[in-house]
Amino acid sequence: MRATRMTFYRILFTALFLALAWQTAYGASEANLAQNGSYNEANILQEWSADLFPASDLNMVAAEQQGHDHFLQIEQGGAATMAAVWQNGNSQEALLFQAGYANEIDLRQSGCANRVEVSQEGQNNWAGLVQRGEQNFAVLDQYGGGNMFTITQDGNGNVARVTQTSY
Repeated sequence: MRATRMTFYRILFTALFLALAWQTAYGASEANLAQNGSYNEANILQEWSADLFPASDLNMVAAEQQGHDHFLQIEQGGAATMAAVWQNGNSQEALLFQAGYANEIDLRQSGCANRVEVSQEGQNNWAGLVQRGEQNFAVLDQYGGGNMFTITQDGNGNVARVTQTSY
C-alpha cells in the first residue's frame, strides 16, 4: 500500500511541474531550471542549425519559477547568448527568442498575470525587463548590433512596445 501511494505522489508531482529542455549544439550550452509551486511550465530550446545559426556554442539559460501557473518559453540559437529569468507570484508569462552572438535577456516578473515577449537578432544586444504588479505587458524587438533597452513596469495594466534596429 505504501509503495503504491509513493508512486501516485511521484506521478502527481511530475504532472504538476512540467519542464522541457532541448539542446542540439556542438558546443557547451547549458540550461538550469528551478520550479517551486504548481502548474508551472518551461520550454527551453537551444538549437544549432547550419542554415540558421552557423555556430552554436556557450548559450546559457538560468530560470526560476516560484508560485503557480507560470509559462516560460525560451528559444536561443547562435553563440554566447544568455537568458536569466525569475518569475514569482501567479500566472506570469514570458516568450523569449534570441539568435546571433552575445545577446542577453535579464527578466524579473513578480505579481500576477504579467506578460513579456522579447525577440533579439544580431549581436551584442541587451534587454533588461522588470515587471512588478498585475497585468503589465511588454513587447521588445531588437535587430542588428549593440542595442540596449531597459523596461521597468511598476503597478497594474502598464503597456510598453519597443522596436530598435541598428546596423
